[in-house]
Amino acid sequence: IQSISWTLVSSIRQLSQTMYRIDCIVTTEIDPLIDIHWLVNGDIKNSSMFTLLNDETYNISLLINPDPLGVSVNVSCVAKNDGSAYSKFVQLHAPTGPPSDVQAFILDNDSIKVNWTSSGNNNGFAIEYSTKDGSSNVVLTREFEITLYLPMNTYFIIVYSYVDLPSINGTSTMIMFDIPSPITSFVIFNISSSNATLKWTNENRSYITYYVVSLTSSCFEISPINKIISVNPYESTSIYNITFSALYSGMDYTVKVRAGNVLGESNSKTLNFSTIST
Repeated sequence: IQSISWTLVSSIRQLSQTMYRIDCIVTTEIDPLIDIHWLVNGDIKNSSMFTLLNDETYNISLLINPDPLGVSVNVSCVAKNDGSAYSKFVQLHAPTGPPSDVQAFILDNDSIKVNWTSSGNNNGFAIEYSTKDGSSNVVLTREFEITLYLPMNTYFIIVYSYVDLPSINGTSTMIMFDIPSPITSFVIFNISSSNATLKWTNENRSYITYYVVSLTSSCFEISPINKIISVNPYESTSIYNITFSALYSGMDYTVKVRAGNVLGESNSKTLNFSTIST
């Protein structure tokens, strides 16, 4: 056996369908159909793919589709001649695991940014994004973030790492690339003659970076109160509250809440209440 090498036949973008070719250069002293076999992680494989390179050497080839992904693959070419066995091996390396902390952010009305963190040695990352209708695409990068230019939709995003082989699985996130939906519910409680607390929840998974809360009274001479509350779209809580103080006793109030991001704001949710008369 003179040499052994591997070649990526299909793109890493094919993930679980990625194909590799192993080439083993051997002398013509052996019969390539009888005297050659392969070991792939210890399992015997046979191949009838060979090419006569010249009067002295053959190129014996084996196509492999690693299964499962994420496991390093050792491939040995074994030749038998006159009762002796000769071998050379090559290894396709897998990463230690997928990236972590995958997050997607809306940049403007036609692009989103996806970033992540990764430990260990990688040659790059494969980013798969798909929509509810099942359409899917994969792009590659060597950076720790990527900007995707996409139409507005809901996207499911999975990021894989790769060395020679892709990671066995990826880390996912989801982003609703659109103006936020209205908040799901809100209530007024702890109402007194001068205070009231507003609590709302947002469980619709919209991409939200701020809320606009406005409070108006039934007396037009009293100026409305408007507050903007900035939030991290990836914070773990979906429950928010705010307390209004220095209200007027026995007054009727209307409170509205809108969710917003760089693309715009949702429709308002409205609630009416009255402070206690003293």
